[in-house]
Amino acid sequence: MNHINRNNYESFFLLYTDNELSVAEKKLVDEFVFTNPDLQEELVMLQQSILKPDLIVFEDKKSLLRNELINP
Repeated sequence: MNHINRNNYESFFLLYTDNELSVAEKKLVDEFVFTNPDLQEELVMLQQSILKPDLIVFEDKKSLLRNELINP
């Protein structure tokens, strides 16, 4: 992937959003969006769609262990 245009920009936008592009490829996307400002909103919407996991801490891990003996 080294050339971005209006026929393939969606793939670049998804990879950009998922942080799967090299620094050089990210620069290509930034330049493409600069020269095609009508697509900037689409990129921003993709970036806003990222879900971040909640930090969940389970304090009583020992309660998950089985207390009874297993007979073979």
